[in-house]
Amino acid sequence: MGMLIAGFATAGLLAGLLLIVTGARGTLVSAAARPVKVRRLRPPKAKRLLRVQIGGAAAGGMLLWVVTGWLPSALLAALTVFFLPWLLNPNKSAMEQIERLEALAQWTKRLSDLVKTGIGIEDAIATSVRTAPRPIEREVSDLAVRLHSRMEPRQALTAFARALSDPRADLVAAALLLRIRDRGPGLADVLSDLGNRTKDIVRRRRDTEAERAKHRTTVRWICAITVVVVIATSFNKEQVAVYGTPLGMTVMVVLTAAVVALFWWMNRLGAPVLLPGFMGTGAPPAAAPPARMEVAR
Repeated sequence: MGMLIAGFATAGLLAGLLLIVTGARGTLVSAAARPVKVRRLRPPKAKRLLRVQIGGAAAGGMLLWVVTGWLPSALLAALTVFFLPWLLNPNKSAMEQIERLEALAQWTKRLSDLVKTGIGIEDAIATSVRTAPRPIEREVSDLAVRLHSRMEPRQALTAFARALSDPRADLVAAALLLRIRDRGPGLADVLSDLGNRTKDIVRRRRDTEAERAKHRTTVRWICAITVVVVIATSFNKEQVAVYGTPLGMTVMVVLTAAVVALFWWMNRLGAPVLLPGFMGTGAPPAAAPPARMEVAR
């Protein structure tokens, strides 16, 4: 019973620290830096996967707790089951980001072709929804709906850029915003050029991610081996008995936190670093980033 109480107390302490850090970060960000809030809805497939992860983690943790009688091994097993998709495919997030960027390049080229036909930019965006690539289909559809509902173009395009979370999307949004405001010529050429440049960036990112995948695979194997060793050790009652004392539990919590922090740091070393976007940062319309598109006007 004492071990159970200690386990719940540790979990409550970690949850409290997480809430404190989250609240502090929320208060430090000014409202001016977030003029547009974009709520990303979790796809139905992701929701089903989350429910399976939670159910599997609970069942695996309870089963191992009953077999070994050692709460730390049960918690570790639950975390392992929950993060199993990442262990099996650690490159999924990076590849999805590259696919979204490639889809942005394709959509930009298609939008350029529609603009060349002479239709208005709002109508071109609405027409492009039918042929939008699947990775950004929802974002393009939301942009068309916002413009059709008479939302201020800057707000609509800012929400579009933030939903894609890539500096290339900010450049495309800035070009569209200049065309909507000034109605000047040259947008088709700018969009075509942005599409070509984005394709070049996609090729370079794929080469970079191929090298980072080796690092992520190494981290994945280290995590898997560590988890297997700890769970296998939990079946040895004499070896884990020392962790049943208050001092032993304290040492175990510190060591576990250190190992988790080490894995997180190793994973961060292979994570891509993106430049922050400039759309929606409170800059005036004549700020430097939109000025890059001046040649298109």
